[in-house]
Amino acid sequence: TTKRVAVVTVRPRAWQEAIVERVDCSINLRTIAVALVGETPRCERFGVRIDGMDLLVGAEKDEDMRMFSLTVEKLQVDRLHPTPEVIFASVRGPFLKGHILREDCNSSHVMLGSGDLTLGELEAAVDDVTGEAL
Repeated sequence: TTKRVAVVTVRPRAWQEAIVERVDCSINLRTIAVALVGETPRCERFGVRIDGMDLLVGAEKDEDMRMFSLTVEKLQVDRLHPTPEVIFASVRGPFLKGHILREDCNSSHVMLGSGDLTLGELEAAVDDVTGEAL
């Protein structure tokens, strides 16, 4: 079965009144899969599957800073047509782990206080058929 989800943005009404000091948001997706469809012939060309995605966002009103943290446990990209083949896959550890701290959010300049990005072990395989499909 296919489950459809919607993106909803929630912001407390009291945010402007300085009653809310800190807002934290957490989005966890166990699995999400997407298929990319080609026109001639009309069929699924590529598939992408993401397992274990966690997004954390925190905002401090008094400190004027936001924290973003993203973890993706596994990622796999498959060629589905003309012959199925795995072309990209994470094999060990989290596929992606990232963290950004943004300071002075009300400024017109973006100031990143800190940030880090870590990629896990990956395997990739591209042949002539995949190159032509791209």
